[in-house]
Amino acid sequence: MDTAVVKKYNLDEEQEKKEIVRHYRALMRALKPRFIKGGDREAVRTAFEMAADAHRHMRRKSGEPYILHPWP
Repeated sequence: MDTAVVKKYNLDEEQEKKEIVRHYRALMRALKPRFIKGGDREAVRTAFEMAADAHRHMRRKSGEPYILHPWP
């Protein structure tokens, strides 16, 4: 029988905002200039901000913000 282990999440609001920004910056670094052109960077930023806003009250079982779900 498999049982999922859920890590305890205990960041305060300010730390959480910094974590979200850190993940956003990592995403942008991963999208090297050869993969993303001109205004596309702004489109990615807008999409990330929209997703963060749309999911701002959603949490994973661990308690972390749902916007971080694509990352391990």
